[in-house]
Amino acid sequence: ILATQNPTADAIPTAIRDNIGIRACFHVATREAEQAVLGYPAENTLSLAYTIPADNPGQAVVVTHDGFRRNVKFSYVPPYILKRYAEQARQAKEGAAL
Repeated sequence: ILATQNPTADAIPTAIRDNIGIRACFHVATREAEQAVLGYPAENTLSLAYTIPADNPGQAVVVTHDGFRRNVKFSYVPPYILKRYAEQARQAKEGAAL
């Protein structure tokens, strides 16, 4: 897994990007950021990560080994829920230690 908060050609060299079998890109602000992650899209594609609204968490564009782009929706768990789960796990661990 390769992840970055700064998707640029410097952060993800083309030689590395092109050797990754499956690439996913969530909302990004620019076409250039998307291209750094996914490569250049086909002319007629509607699957463009830079068009994903910022308020649509979990929505992404995935490019598979065959170069085909797909719009996908991953499950999204808000941070406040993750904190609740972490606290419950901590309490369960402490309870098991008694």
